[in-house]
Amino acid sequence: MRLFILRHGQASYQAASDAERELTERGRLETAQIVQEHLVSLEYPPAIVSSPYVRAQQTALIAAQELGLDKSETDAIEQSPWLELRSESAPEQTIARIEQWFAQQPTRDLLCVSHQPLVGQVTNILAGLTPGRHMMGTSALACLEGDDCLPACMDLLALHQP
Repeated sequence: MRLFILRHGQASYQAASDAERELTERGRLETAQIVQEHLVSLEYPPAIVSSPYVRAQQTALIAAQELGLDKSETDAIEQSPWLELRSESAPEQTIARIEQWFAQQPTRDLLCVSHQPLVGQVTNILAGLTPGRHMMGTSALACLEGDDCLPACMDLLALHQP
């Protein structure tokens, strides 16, 4: 199984709340570029799940568009966000939700769109790496692979930064 972890693109600080921050034009461009360079060539596109925050949702929808996902899959991104992908979520809860997803869909890859510090924490835990080792910038993409989605049971194959 392969797990892709994508940090949302660069976002504006001008919003009524943190959850409502929208992507900047640079954030949109960098997200499209990282997906085009590292995910479009996959034989099968991953399923995409996202934090409910606006900037993560926008990032996920850009990825879905670039990957050519159908309308039902893009609708699911907006209608079924994962609360476990919010920046304040505990990494253990996020990992448990990802593990549950893979138990139900063992043949499909997954792309999770979330926030720092959670994206770095989940990557380090799953790959068994030193905490704090990977601080992912905006639009950064990690690729992990393994037989189980458990702490220290996945290999970090790549970490791409725009």
